[in-house]
Amino acid sequence: MEKSDCLVQFSQKMTCPGLFYGTSTFDGILSRIRLAGGMLNAQQAREVANFSEQFADGFIQLTNRANFQFRGVSQNLPEKVFRNLQALKLAAATPKIDHLRNIMASPTAGIDTQQLIDTRPLVNAWDETLSNYPELGELSAKFSVGFDGGESVPVYHHPNDIWFIATGLNQDVYFRLYLNAEKRGNLVNTGILLEPKQCLPFTLALAKTYLELSPEIPKKTGNSKPRLRQIIAHFGREFYLEKAKSLLNFPLTRNFDLPELPPENLGEYRHIGIHPQRQAGLFYLGIVIPIGRLQASQLKKIAELSEIYGSGNLRLTPWQNLLIPDISKQKITQLQREIENLGLSDSPIHPYAGLVACAGSKGCASSATDTTNHALILAEHLQQQNLDIPLKIHFTGCPKSCAKHTPSDITLLGIKHEENQEFYQIYAGYNPESFGKQIYENVSFPQIPKLIERMLKAYQKTRINPQETFSEFTNRHHPDELRKLFQ
Repeated sequence: MEKSDCLVQFSQKMTCPGLFYGTSTFDGILSRIRLAGGMLNAQQAREVANFSEQFADGFIQLTNRANFQFRGVSQNLPEKVFRNLQALKLAAATPKIDHLRNIMASPTAGIDTQQLIDTRPLVNAWDETLSNYPELGELSAKFSVGFDGGESVPVYHHPNDIWFIATGLNQDVYFRLYLNAEKRGNLVNTGILLEPKQCLPFTLALAKTYLELSPEIPKKTGNSKPRLRQIIAHFGREFYLEKAKSLLNFPLTRNFDLPELPPENLGEYRHIGIHPQRQAGLFYLGIVIPIGRLQASQLKKIAELSEIYGSGNLRLTPWQNLLIPDISKQKITQLQREIENLGLSDSPIHPYAGLVACAGSKGCASSATDTTNHALILAEHLQQQNLDIPLKIHFTGCPKSCAKHTPSDITLLGIKHEENQEFYQIYAGYNPESFGKQIYENVSFPQIPKLIERMLKAYQKTRINPQETFSEFTNRHHPDELRKLFQ
């Protein structure tokens, strides 16, 4: 079978689209290019832009797993397109693993001033292992692995089945193993401590154990494969870990006395703007990408700027933004001007910095509202206001919340579309189990920009101090009190 046939044949079957396995949507085929750790070079970025111009709608979406996504992809792609992308390492060498989720790591891995260890070698090693073991193509499409090296921009709050999180102990660095064994994103500490060199063989053992046990789990729908958390729920966490341990040639160390992981912080803003690297005299610039969407021409220009002002490398973030690393101090100001000329920002308090939206009703049958356009309209309105802190606003067209799996300051949930009007429920504040406190229901979109403006002005006027976040502010008030304040 030719690779170009794969894209069409599997477009109806795969729940997680890749490049060889696209998914049919309202506007054609949706495809993704997965990037290990979200990292690429300028040549790869230009090829991505060319692909979007020639075979998609001319735009590139940055996803919440630091991948590239394309809409309206042509069904009959020439064979040479796939071969070229494979040659540039933008496509899986083995199409069978193309549907697997990418490997996550901090966008500042290797350059972070706070990191305990550079996780890039581990990311690349597991990526290579996936290609070298064809049987791993039988893993669930959502089987996912992440490596956190203790950076100031952590990503372990993003859902992955398996997280290796660095910790310092007795002047050495180990990785703590966490499993997403319960609700989505709810990490469970296994107590297992691994030396860096032990992470790769243990990851492979965990994957092989999944493959051994998964056939025993009853299938819920069609050919869907169970999630790892279903395996653990069925057999028990210790049984699963012991099965994996039996495949190793080294003992495992366990320690449950280490401190718990800190709660989610402002990591999704810490990378925006200019920041020093651990490499002396070098800096990286975090660029805000409006709702994670770039024109192909913008990506080409950013690739060029990375070569002129940096080392020709780029990094995508799971907050749908982008970094240019390795900038010398004397080049910072001119690069910032160039970014502004592209219509982009590097300010963490810009309304686009924390704005996330799903595809909306124009791209997804599950969405009740046109979230993407509504988010852009709201951002344009908020640019006229005097925002002085970072703000996380999330538009989702249904309760699945595909675009963002971590808490927001304000969440707008699309609920219905009737008589040419679209309506939202509005939530505010931090709650790891839900969208937050429901403040309003059945709000038509034309009312929302002014309503959000009033909410923010009330917050700025009555917060305890300038450091109190919007979520902290709303969490200390009852919804009835908030509605009075917002009026």
